[in-house]
Amino acid sequence: MLLIVTFIVFGFVVALPVGPVTIEMIRVNMRSGFLSAWMIGIGGMVIDVGMILLIYFGLSTVFELDAVQTAMWFIGGAFLLHLGVQSIREDSMKLEQTSGTRDGRFQSFLKGVVLALTPGNLMFWIGVFGTVLAAALQESGFGQFLVIGVSILGGILLHDLLLLTVVSIVKRKINGKWFKAISIIAGVLLLVFAAYFLLSGVRNIIE
Repeated sequence: MLLIVTFIVFGFVVALPVGPVTIEMIRVNMRSGFLSAWMIGIGGMVIDVGMILLIYFGLSTVFELDAVQTAMWFIGGAFLLHLGVQSIREDSMKLEQTSGTRDGRFQSFLKGVVLALTPGNLMFWIGVFGTVLAAALQESGFGQFLVIGVSILGGILLHDLLLLTVVSIVKRKINGKWFKAISIIAGVLLLVFAAYFLLSGVRNIIE
């Protein structure tokens, strides 16, 4: 039980730093509601599960290849650039928007998948979670590996649910001007991440 609680807390704490996925979850929650935003987190967790499987089968080193990393930097940067521009150009962030202007749940799910498929996220998985999981697999076998992996995912899921719950409560107390401001701020932050991703891709090519 202590092992489970420890790694739920570990997964929760590691998920706290704000990145592109978190920013997009907040933006979509403001625009389209809790479930659409949560689907971004679910999309990201699909990649997390995939990484656990790759670590188990010893295939995660493919993401350490320069060509693979460079391609993912550019793809991720282009996608973040699109999201940032889209966020800044939104005319209104009112809750009364029609369903036709909202982010669909499947669309949000795909966003989560793409945003999680970045070298930074994947290498973080390999370097941090991968180290813990590989050690558990080697020292204690599949049982403990599975417990730790599921506990980490539980911590990430708990983080997403608490974040979106707080955002859902706060957004009821603010007006359309605040929604627009939040959308612009989110867009600018996404553009900053896009620039970082694209520059990282260029640096990989130069080096």
